[in-house]
Amino acid sequence: MVTPAKRFQGWIDSLAVSWTDRLRGWMASWVEGGVIRLFDFLEPDLRSEIKPSLLRIREAEGLPDDFKALIDKTLEEPKAIHLVAIVPYLVGMMIGLGMGAARPVSNVGSYQIDRLLKSFRLDPAAVITAWRRDKVKYEQYFDDLKDQGWSDDRIEAFKFLTLFIPTADEQTLWLAREVYEPEMVTRYGLDSELPSYEQTDFGKVGVTPEQMTNKWRAHWEHASFMQVIEMLHRGLLSLDPTMSTPPTTEGGWAARDAEGEEALFDWYRLVEIPPFWRDRLTAMSWNVPTRVDVRRWYDMRTIDEAELYNVYHRQGYHGKDLDNYVLWTKVYVAFPDLMARWSNGWITEDDVYRELTGLGMPDARVREMIETKKKAVEGGQAEEGKALTKSEIYKGVKKGTLTRDQGVDLLMDLNYNLSTAEYLLDINVAALEGSPETYEEFKNITTKYKIAVGKEAKPMPEELKKAAEELARVTKEVEALELAIVEEERGLIPGEVLPEAATAKLDELRIILHRAESELARVKTDYLGKLAQWRHGG
Repeated sequence: MVTPAKRFQGWIDSLAVSWTDRLRGWMASWVEGGVIRLFDFLEPDLRSEIKPSLLRIREAEGLPDDFKALIDKTLEEPKAIHLVAIVPYLVGMMIGLGMGAARPVSNVGSYQIDRLLKSFRLDPAAVITAWRRDKVKYEQYFDDLKDQGWSDDRIEAFKFLTLFIPTADEQTLWLAREVYEPEMVTRYGLDSELPSYEQTDFGKVGVTPEQMTNKWRAHWEHASFMQVIEMLHRGLLSLDPTMSTPPTTEGGWAARDAEGEEALFDWYRLVEIPPFWRDRLTAMSWNVPTRVDVRRWYDMRTIDEAELYNVYHRQGYHGKDLDNYVLWTKVYVAFPDLMARWSNGWITEDDVYRELTGLGMPDARVREMIETKKKAVEGGQAEEGKALTKSEIYKGVKKGTLTRDQGVDLLMDLNYNLSTAEYLLDINVAALEGSPETYEEFKNITTKYKIAVGKEAKPMPEELKKAAEELARVTKEVEALELAIVEEERGLIPGEVLPEAATAKLDELRIILHRAESELARVKTDYLGKLAQWRHGG
């Protein structure tokens, strides 16, 4: 129950709060009014004093637009309230300008004192960098750290913390490159050609000899997949650090292939090929036979149609293309054999048709292909008999059982014209007799051939033929005399003076040779003149 005293006390408290708010508002309005009246009293003089400064501030680069608007109102309206609002900004700017003007002067003095006292100290990064580049020369600058509050223990810890250590990514790469596997390092020679630590700058950047070795092991480039596969094919791939000599026997190749595949799996680990791919890559490392090879194998039936299909699929053919390729191969292989058997009379045209359609060729195309070959097959059979007949005619003329005119007549019965029949008789009968021997005889045959095939040719005149025959005869006589003289000289004793009777025959042969050589010169001149006249004359 609230007593009268408590109710009175509550009324007094509420009255106090109410009057407090009213008094606070009255005091605030009184103070505000006083300040405004004070600035209004001072406003004309104050405005004229600060107007030049306000104008300079308004032209300052980068001044916000709302601040420019406030300055414009302050300059235009005779109200002190604008000055009240802008004066704090002016005060701040003036203080900043003052401090800015004083700073250069302060710096000059500071520089002189720093120079006198040498108060600058290197930062920790500069100290440790200089020390690593020349430990003897720059050891003294650890005192800079001590001046900054570093203890000896902390300096030693700082040296340790700034040593090089590979990042997580680098360590992953090094693991992948077998840096931490001594067996792989030895097998692949990853420490080979390692530079001397002292001759490098690794120490200057905090890299220890151990880490330099690790970096060296990780820097090597290994053979590519295609290069390793080529080594496998050539018998050069094994785990032996020295290069293997290719085998030469079937058993040797089988053993080397096994060694090569083992080395190939080791290479997968070396270059980080995931296990999922290893068996698949190994299976595809051996070449697939070429299309030409497969076609030959199938032609000889060393492989059947199923294997033909299998090899083509491994070469990349698929679906309808694969079916078409198999069909084409079967037809391509079978067609020449069928034509040969048909031309020899071993099978009939119907047999050819049934065989090709049975392979899967369209009926119409089979008939077209047979039509393109039919005349050649039938003509070939007749031509064979014709060749036998011609051979007998040539032999008859050679033996004399037939005259030349009869031989020409019989050849014309075989559907040759006169020029062709004469040409065939000349070349074949002459060949049986051991002719031709001279250029003119050959030329005569080629001229007859040109006439036989309808080409324009100038027949060789009889006088040129006779001159050529005379030249050939005299040439042989000269050669025979030269040979006889050599034989005669061989029977005499060199260097001995012989009686005239002993050398009479040799002297006679020399006289005859001299006359024959003179005759050869005359005959040759006559022949060359007739030859030139025939070649270039009208």
